[in-house]
Amino acid sequence: MTKNDDEVDSYTDDHQPTPSTASIEEEYIRLKLELAQTRAKTDTARLQARQLITKRDEIKDSLAASKAEAEEQDLILKETQESLKKLKEHLDRVETEKMKLWEAFERKGRRGGWGESDDNDDKKK
Repeated sequence: MTKNDDEVDSYTDDHQPTPSTASIEEEYIRLKLELAQTRAKTDTARLQARQLITKRDEIKDSLAASKAEAEEQDLILKETQESLKKLKEHLDRVETEKMKLWEAFERKGRRGGWGESDDNDDKKK
């Protein structure tokens, strides 16, 4: 042995125990099992993530459809309110005209009948 061989042997003896072949195989098997468990956990997490993404996308699509429907309903509501406003204005004009006609009817009826003209009413007086 050379001086370097002695140094290497003493370093190995002092700092690093030499594992047996059986313990190396056991450590290898343990690490393989740990790797398999870690991969299984990772695969499970990925599957759950995909499911959550799918669910999120479905909710997002549903929300977009609901939003579009709500906007359409809002437009219909505004159009309905505008139509109702116009109908009320028209009804007010009709009511006003009805009142004018009713007042004219009453005035005409008080003057002496419906068959005579206003000229005949003046001649009678």
